[in-house]
Amino acid sequence: MQLFTEEDQLFEHLTAYCLGELSAEEMKAVEAWAMANKTHQEKLEAVKQLLQDTAWENTSAPHISVDNAWQKVNSSIQESPRLKSQNIHWYQVAAAAAVLLVCCWAIYFRNAIPASPWITAQIKDTLYLPDGSMVVAKQGAQLRYHRQFGKENREVELDGEAIFDVPRQTEHPFHLRTAKATITVLGTRFSVNNTTDNFTVKVMEGAIKASLTAHNSAMILKRGEMASYQHHTQSLLKQAFVDSTMLRYYNTPVKDIAKDLQATKQILLTGKDSLMNTKLTVDFRYSNIVEIKRTLELLMGKKVEQVGQKLIIQ
Repeated sequence: MQLFTEEDQLFEHLTAYCLGELSAEEMKAVEAWAMANKTHQEKLEAVKQLLQDTAWENTSAPHISVDNAWQKVNSSIQESPRLKSQNIHWYQVAAAAAVLLVCCWAIYFRNAIPASPWITAQIKDTLYLPDGSMVVAKQGAQLRYHRQFGKENREVELDGEAIFDVPRQTEHPFHLRTAKATITVLGTRFSVNNTTDNFTVKVMEGAIKASLTAHNSAMILKRGEMASYQHHTQSLLKQAFVDSTMLRYYNTPVKDIAKDLQATKQILLTGKDSLMNTKLTVDFRYSNIVEIKRTLELLMGKKVEQVGQKLIIQ
């Protein structure tokens, strides 16, 4: 059952409600009527808007044409969904345009700024490069290599300290570049310590060429040789060295292995000249004296006697 039946009475009653001229009971009745359905609520809101447009204040309403007023109210109600639909339509158009703009920008950005040809790797322990090279680095070392590494070139850049075990590729020499020098190898094992204040390279196997970046000078380093950068002369100083990282051998005379064992592990290895000239392929980098004794016996087929830190091949 509707609260009001006559349109003119309804308009006047809603106007009185908006102007606060109804009793508390009548005010509650209008509010309940407005909450009954959406059409009632829209009519009440339209009357409020009409009063605001005509700048009515809380005074008695002047005489107006009810028919004209309702026509304006109904027109406002009818236009509201259309305006809302138009707003939604424009929001959709704007959203679509924004998405299109972002896509175009992304395509342009990707084409305008190509990806870097270099890959940067933070080496935590061991890194294997695409050509099979193994890099064992100290914590914090950073290695950069080309995306075409192993296909068109074998070039790397190093910040920090690392050991390189590089397979031989005659057609593609391995290049390690730093701010101070460039290392060129075909296949070898070497270590590099490159920091802002220091540059040192050590060769454990094979040979390398070390070239200074700022000068047209180079030197060849062989197994057991190292070079360090001298700031006062801006040159590389070559020196001999021996450490446990060198104790890996390929077809090497026992007498040469004995020299390294004495220098690095304080193990004295002796025997007849014929035995000391025997060539072995072996890795003693992580072996203690007992393990070295057993390995020599297995490879040489001879008994090896241990006396303290001395090994005697029988």
